[in-house]
Amino acid sequence: MTGTDHRPERILIADDEPLFLRTTGELLRREGYRCVCVSDAASAMEQLRQHSFDLVLSDLNMPGNFKLELLHDHSKHRSRIPLIVVTGVPTLPSAIESIRLGIADYLLKPVRVEDLLASVRRALDLRRKARPRRCASRDEPDRFGDLIGASRPMQELYAILERISGSDANVLIRGESGTGKEIVARTIHENSRRAEGPFQVIDCTAVPDSLFESVLFGHVKGAFTGASQDHDGLLARCDGGTAFLDELGELPLPMQGKLLRAVQEQTFLPVGGHTPRRINTRFICATHRDLEAEVEAGRFRQDLYYRLSVIPIQLPPLRERREDIMLLAEHLLRELAPPGAAGLAFSPQVKQRLEAYDWPGNVRELRNFVEYAVALNTTDSIDLEDLPASLREGTASSVVSCRAGDVVTDVLPEPLVGATRTEVLATAESRYLELLMTSHRGNVSEAARQAGLSRQGLHKLLKRYGIDPDAFRV
Repeated sequence: MTGTDHRPERILIADDEPLFLRTTGELLRREGYRCVCVSDAASAMEQLRQHSFDLVLSDLNMPGNFKLELLHDHSKHRSRIPLIVVTGVPTLPSAIESIRLGIADYLLKPVRVEDLLASVRRALDLRRKARPRRCASRDEPDRFGDLIGASRPMQELYAILERISGSDANVLIRGESGTGKEIVARTIHENSRRAEGPFQVIDCTAVPDSLFESVLFGHVKGAFTGASQDHDGLLARCDGGTAFLDELGELPLPMQGKLLRAVQEQTFLPVGGHTPRRINTRFICATHRDLEAEVEAGRFRQDLYYRLSVIPIQLPPLRERREDIMLLAEHLLRELAPPGAAGLAFSPQVKQRLEAYDWPGNVRELRNFVEYAVALNTTDSIDLEDLPASLREGTASSVVSCRAGDVVTDVLPEPLVGATRTEVLATAESRYLELLMTSHRGNVSEAARQAGLSRQGLHKLLKRYGIDPDAFRV
């Protein structure tokens, strides 16, 4: 049985008993599911971070799960994916804690085949019913289930994803911070011929420039002080799958030429190595920057830009698809509401505010708001008093409403008559960073969270414009 006409549902099985792992995997595959089997909690959590699953089957007594680490991680980060516990050593405390963490079912070994299959079908059926549909038609398959929206911009996006599902061409995803670029990249991967291969995220803002080559390409023993053994880089990990380079515009210029070789020749040389390593990898990249302007300014290689932007995709900001706001908000509410709060809902007044607000931080800001409202709420309704001040008043400060890289008149010190587009962008970004530092009194960590950047990424921007955070500390 499958969840859609296109994609078999994926099940992660975590158990340290080889016989159970093998027989359960074979059973579920015969039923039409795609299964990944691991034998410890750490491997299970890594699989969940790297891939999308529709269901998790997990033992309790296995390496790395003695304090129910997998269940706690799942409850905190992936509660929308049902988890079924299958254990041969049941205890009352573990059963109580498992139920508190919101598991879908609790089965005891040896479990009958019909009981296991019934539990799996029931959990997947509930997941399908709980998932908001992306289209108005109930008859259309829910192929892109992690993308939510029925607006015209989202319908256009689904049409593009449908057309490119059979392609191996490189993709460049553009969009403001918080619009869901990584979700789109994962969706492209999971609907491609590489779906069984790895999906490796490479955050170009999270790695110091001096370490980037080693992190990306790996190194051989003795390549530098401290290199006591060979080390595979991130590119090696996505051989046969997809490399997702997030915030491509922050890639250091010296690295761009080396990445170009990896993209066009599908080979790279580890640091200190002499033998090129061959890969078979598709590249999907994302950026909030105007890369054409970066090319014009000499900060990004034109040849690399053309290699990576074979299929360009522009993601719409949330303010341009307002009819999707409540679809998203209600989906997030179901995902983030604590166990036992199934009836929690937004009041009509709150719905009105949510749909009228511009959401400068896009879907990420909406998620933060829902999490905030759920944490403060003490009733079965989220009302105006549960909202942050900016939403209660229907306004947003100029600092909050700006995003790095966007031209916003509030942050321009004066009209730039005769300036080039690149100069206007740079001026706006520099002014934005100054406002951000002023607002947070030089606290880079807090400023990075507001801007939707990593701490390392914000430091890079500050360094680019010669802005010292210490100057803003009171």
